[in-house]
Amino acid sequence: MNYAVITIPDFSLHALRRSEADLARKPVALIEGEGRKAVLVQVSPEALGVERGLAVPFAIARCPGIVLRTRDLKAETDSHRLLVAAAFSLSPRVEITGPECCTVDLQGANTEQTERAMRQGVADLMRMCLPARAGAGATPLLAHYA
Repeated sequence: MNYAVITIPDFSLHALRRSEADLARKPVALIEGEGRKAVLVQVSPEALGVERGLAVPFAIARCPGIVLRTRDLKAETDSHRLLVAAAFSLSPRVEITGPECCTVDLQGANTEQTERAMRQGVADLMRMCLPARAGAGATPLLAHYA
């Protein structure tokens, strides 16, 4: 295990939900575009019957209580800092590979301590309402797949 990846799927949505506590357990979707061209780009699991790419009027028809929002860049910045801090808890060699993902070079790290630190980092992010995933592998790509 030479690399680790920590990622938060649907990062923008979870960052928003983290910043607005009243959105917890509600059907929420992030939209992009304006007017009739607006579509869903990220969807919470509670939004039954809707999926990414669906036009806003169809989403409202399928899930009448859905809360529609646009991205909140401040919330994303705050959540991104938490993700990066979790990555740096594993090693000082961190590459930010996207707003929702960090790749960590683990060469020379103690495997047992690293696995424990990965579990702890994911648990800490989960407690902060950021459902993170972590994986490790011989290459960054394998770590991402893990």
